[in-house]
Amino acid sequence: CTASLSTATCVPGRALPEGPVALVATIRDLQGFPSAPAQRSFTVDSIAPVISFTAPAEGALTGPAPSVQVSYADSGTGVVLSSLNVFLNGTVFPGTCTAGAAAAACTLSGPLLAGAQSLSATIKDQAGNTSSQATRRFQVSGFKLRRKALSFAGDRFAKDGLRT
Repeated sequence: CTASLSTATCVPGRALPEGPVALVATIRDLQGFPSAPAQRSFTVDSIAPVISFTAPAEGALTGPAPSVQVSYADSGTGVVLSSLNVFLNGTVFPGTCTAGAAAAACTLSGPLLAGAQSLSATIKDQAGNTSSQATRRFQVSGFKLRRKALSFAGDRFAKDGLRT
């Protein structure tokens, strides 16, 4: 430790462990009498949270309004829900995400166009550590499925009620 007339600065000889830490310090006056202990508690958190997409599945073929869900966890100070960032094709997610303690469900504000889509997301913890970026790729189908009425009339085939 280094000390001046009014302050002292100490640097630990080794790294502090992850998790809660309680420090207690005293100082002696010029006559050698110790001060009352000063106590400070804090949490060491240098580990970033983790985040992943749980829906849609990687490479899935979806309709124009797929369910988008992410899960996240932090082993230290916990996640900051308001720091959840979700992007679609590199831009802010076009909809809303409802974040809970360990997961979020995101709803699109409108249908997606057909083709390849890419999601990404990050989240921070209370210590300011940012997760690695989670990514998910999927395809939106450009085809509408329609049912056609098919029937047989004797030896003739009828499609949509027309005789052939």
